[in-house]
Amino acid sequence: MLNFEIALAFQELADLLEFKGEDFFKIRASRRAARTIASLDKPVGQFLISKKLLHVPGIGKNIAAKIEEVLSMGKMSKLEEMRREFHPGLMEIMNLPGIGPKKGRDIVRTFKDNIFG
Repeated sequence: MLNFEIALAFQELADLLEFKGEDFFKIRASRRAARTIASLDKPVGQFLISKKLLHVPGIGKNIAAKIEEVLSMGKMSKLEEMRREFHPGLMEIMNLPGIGPKKGRDIVRTFKDNIFG
């Protein structure tokens, strides 16, 4: 799996965590990991193999475990869990220009209240 694919997974995880209203520090850690992984000059797997992943700024034990999971299994269980929790169209809404996780959450709440209220 390429660095940008792993970075996108962490970015999506951060968006879903933010949408759900999870802890700010988890969101920030996922976003920082996405930026860090995307900017690496070598495949992140090389850092894992050489046991230097935890030396990369922005990569702690939890993020390293998620990276190892993605590289070994091809997916991240936390991200898969979050994807199952929300409608698949949610990411499409949040990817519209000017709409992020917070506005997306407001749109979904308004929709639910008006349709199902």
